[in-house]
Amino acid sequence: MKNQIFIEPAARWIRICCECSGPFALIALCFAACSLNAQPRPLTQDFAPVGSHWYYTNIISFFSQDMDYVEIKCIGDTIVQGKSCRHLQKTYRGINERDEFVYSSGDTVYRLATNDRFYVLYNFAAKPGDSWLARSSLFGDGPPEEEMTITVDSTSMVTINGQNLKTLYVSSDHSCLSFGGYWGPLGRARIIERLGGSWYMFPFNYGWLDAGIRIGLRCYSDDSLGFYSSGIATTCDEIITNVHNEEDVMTSNAYPNPFTNQLTFAVSDNDVATLFLYDFTGNRVFNSRFTSSITIATDAFHDGIYFYELTTIKGFKKTGKLVRR
Repeated sequence: MKNQIFIEPAARWIRICCECSGPFALIALCFAACSLNAQPRPLTQDFAPVGSHWYYTNIISFFSQDMDYVEIKCIGDTIVQGKSCRHLQKTYRGINERDEFVYSSGDTVYRLATNDRFYVLYNFAAKPGDSWLARSSLFGDGPPEEEMTITVDSTSMVTINGQNLKTLYVSSDHSCLSFGGYWGPLGRARIIERLGGSWYMFPFNYGWLDAGIRIGLRCYSDDSLGFYSSGIATTCDEIITNVHNEEDVMTSNAYPNPFTNQLTFAVSDNDVATLFLYDFTGNRVFNSRFTSSITIATDAFHDGIYFYELTTIKGFKKTGKLVRR
């Protein structure tokens, strides 16, 4: 009699229906078990593996054009409240800020706040319209932590070093607290698998004008993904300090601000400048080399916050914030 074998995987068990016994049943059982074992596993986040390393641009304050950086490293594993967490060390100007502790569960990353509660940091399973309660990070002597609701506006995929990573575009219900951007509807940001927020790893209070302001991921690296540079800085640890030359300060300008259809940059007569313009997610939207001045058509630009970096062959450097309305 011809064997008739049906293999039905369901919740990790296999039922084999045979009209008669024989070696075919055993072969089918082995084949089914191997097939089940080979099925792709659900995506499990391994955010902040030990040794992972981030650099973020830091503006000294809105009242200074100087820029430096903050560095975050995962220095090991530890147990917090019974959960296996990654221990993150933040360093700014050689001084350790408050250490952070995060852990992953499936597609969700949690962060320990100063009130000893774990809050959702990222949820990569979230779909447009989904939201979660988050809490801002504490920065030095700056503002205290506050709660906010993060909502996913849209999702996409981005390829970095050959790996496809899910990307969330999110906004906050708080006027100043967000993963990026500044006030109200401008407080939107991009969150990328493994890398985290494209402005800063944690929600931040961008309304605190006289403290350091984190405005962009410069570099990320880990043993699996490798090294990634966003391109917003020449090097991961670049420090930009204004050259306080009176003529350069008086003649360099970016106008109008706010802008709509066009934007002009000017430097000293006959000086040659290199211009980089970035949107609020850290993407470079324009770059050019010019002499004396340049006018850019900005009809295709979206409303929101932009940053520029202007460097001349005389050694003058200037950075600034612009708004398109």
